[in-house]
Amino acid sequence: MDEFKEEREKIKTASPEKKWKYFKDYYLKWVIAGGIGVALVISFIVSIVTKKDDVLTVLLINFAPLETAETQVEQAFTEQYVEDPKKQQIQLDTTSRIAVGEVSGNDLSTSMTYSYADEERVMALAYTGSIDLMISGEDVIRKYMEAEWFVPLDTVLDADTLAGFEAEGRVIYYAGEPAAVCVDTAKVLNENYYYAGEGEPSLYAAFGGGSKHADLAVEFLKFIQ
Repeated sequence: MDEFKEEREKIKTASPEKKWKYFKDYYLKWVIAGGIGVALVISFIVSIVTKKDDVLTVLLINFAPLETAETQVEQAFTEQYVEDPKKQQIQLDTTSRIAVGEVSGNDLSTSMTYSYADEERVMALAYTGSIDLMISGEDVIRKYMEAEWFVPLDTVLDADTLAGFEAEGRVIYYAGEPAAVCVDTAKVLNENYYYAGEGEPSLYAAFGGGSKHADLAVEFLKFIQ
């Protein structure tokens, strides 16, 4: 203890250079560690306070946005349909790449990379009821239609809207039920996204089973027309 006191007394009378060296050798790393710890705590608190609730999740499988289009679509839809944009948000997810059939790895015809991780991720979202609306090529939609991931259109669309789609020949059926609606001519979709999947299939939208936001999913389907 006496040695420590003597050292402190020497530091009090030392030159600024020696004082800085002493601080750097014995205290600087702890100050930096403490600062990092405080920053992490603040960051964690801010992330909790500012976290928004997802009120709509749309999976655009095998799609890619055109430049900043995705943000523009999110903003336009949010302004019109989301009740509290400060606390709520929508997710337009274009990250999933799903292959149908034997295609895997790098598909040079589409410059896309398919992965089993995406399959597992989409499956997890479906099983937790986190997919409100899925839009993709007919082959992908039929793949998940056969897995019974979707609800019939007549359980979410009003009779007049569904009748209009049927009159235009835009509905495909599964097990006798209207299951998906063609969105080939959807203006907002075509102006802001392009389909990067295999071939040139017709594009369809289907509503996820277990969705808690079916009303907003319906509005989004109408919004992109």
